[in-house]
Amino acid sequence: MPKRHALLVAYLLFSGQQLRDELATMYIRVVGRWFNKADKRHWQHFQSNGRAINRKLHGFMRLSKALLQARAQMRDLGGAGAATIGWERLAEGVEETEELAVPPISVISTSSGRSTVRFDSSLPSCSEPSNSEVFRA
Repeated sequence: MPKRHALLVAYLLFSGQQLRDELATMYIRVVGRWFNKADKRHWQHFQSNGRAINRKLHGFMRLSKALLQARAQMRDLGGAGAATIGWERLAEGVEETEELAVPPISVISTSSGRSTVRFDSSLPSCSEPSNSEVFRA
């Protein structure tokens, strides 16, 4: 009888290890699919909104150049912003940009060839004002 119990315990231990390995493999595949779907959605969003994103980037560049030029010439930054874009148009642009924006992510490739995706917390949040020197008057 003890030999039977030992064989049964050995079989259960071996089966448990196999099940854990299979579950880990399944989990890795499922998470990989989630990331692939998220990456595909992100790319489709970018492709479908590419022109609007490009317009927003060009508007941001125009505003940034005007602000930097005004700062260098010791002029009023508010006046430079109003003359370049206008406050109402800037407010509308911010709302549109918030709709276009997706969370900042980083894709990290590992030595095994797999990629991991993480939210990049080093980038400033869109909801918090920046304390950058550029925006100080």
